[in-house]
Amino acid sequence: MLKIVICEDNEQYLELLYGYIGQIIKANNMNAKIVLKTTSALEVQDYLKQNENDVNVFLLDIKLKNQENGYDLAEFIEQNLKNKYIVFITENLDYVFRAFKVRAFDFLPKPVTENVLEHCILKIYDDYVNRENIIEEADLITIKYSNLIYKIKKQDIILIEKEGSKTVIHTLDKRLSCYYSLDKLQNSLSCEKYFVRCHKSYIVNIKYASDINLKKKEIYLHKNKTCFIGRKYKEDVINAARC
Repeated sequence: MLKIVICEDNEQYLELLYGYIGQIIKANNMNAKIVLKTTSALEVQDYLKQNENDVNVFLLDIKLKNQENGYDLAEFIEQNLKNKYIVFITENLDYVFRAFKVRAFDFLPKPVTENVLEHCILKIYDDYVNRENIIEEADLITIKYSNLIYKIKKQDIILIEKEGSKTVIHTLDKRLSCYYSLDKLQNSLSCEKYFVRCHKSYIVNIKYASDINLKKKEIYLHKNKTCFIGRKYKEDVINAARC
């Protein structure tokens, strides 16, 4: 969801922007909302200190009243938030080149029209949705079996085991078969620290281990599943369990 903050020291213009954005969200059926509208940069900073991960879009005037400065606020945002979109809406075009230093997404000169603002918000929304899809794909593993294609959440995988010529993937709610090698699947999961090869026939998600018995060389898992620990994999299991 886009969560938007508007900081503009002219109260009438603040209300105008608030109305425009509300209409844009509704007209385009966007998963977005305005979480704060204010005339004060300090109020934005106070809000972020309590809701750090609750904002990702900032529409900022640069020249604010009471010695406050929207560019300084943008620097604060840049230093403290990772995934954000900063848009300057201002009459002061002297800041255009400085805006790149805070990785501003756009720079809209006043007076901004609803059409110009809508174009900007839709660009942000498209970028945000594409970014979220990339993140979602990175969290999935794709398995092809016969004429079927499965997309499985990596975090839902409990255990992968070899059964004869097939490989079986046990998830929280499914049991899927394929002909992928364990080496191939292990490589696909190599960036996930909770997955460990514990035996030549098993890959286990250590998050679902209820107990690890090194003496018996067994790992007891969610849903009463058990797998074995191969001698050469013992240290890998110990290291994964410490994570």
